[in-house]
Amino acid sequence: MNYSEQYAKAKETGQTKYVSARLHTWEIDKPLIGKYLESEEMKSTKKGLPDFKRYLFDTDEGHVVFLGSQAFDKSSGARLEQDHVYCITFRGKKKISEGRTYNVFDVEEVVGTDVTA
Repeated sequence: MNYSEQYAKAKETGQTKYVSARLHTWEIDKPLIGKYLESEEMKSTKKGLPDFKRYLFDTDEGHVVFLGSQAFDKSSGARLEQDHVYCITFRGKKKISEGRTYNVFDVEEVVGTDVTA
């Protein structure tokens, strides 16, 4: 069996996994679950906007990245520990002063040793 045939068979039976990171798109109440691998400082390309972090997770579907925000980076993002498993759920946007909003997340860590590999 050649490589193309191996790939086609693996894809058909769900035996492939993304190695390149895909950008995660947040949907309300649809969690991202996976192992936190690393974060990287990113410079804002728009004048006046704050810098942020890019977070990399290993999930059941492969590697996923998402872009943090100043609020997430300083709160939940600052407490993430490398190689720990988390469930991050987007809960929507909250309005603050002057018509501005920020994203609200619930972040849970898997801490039980009897459920980790």
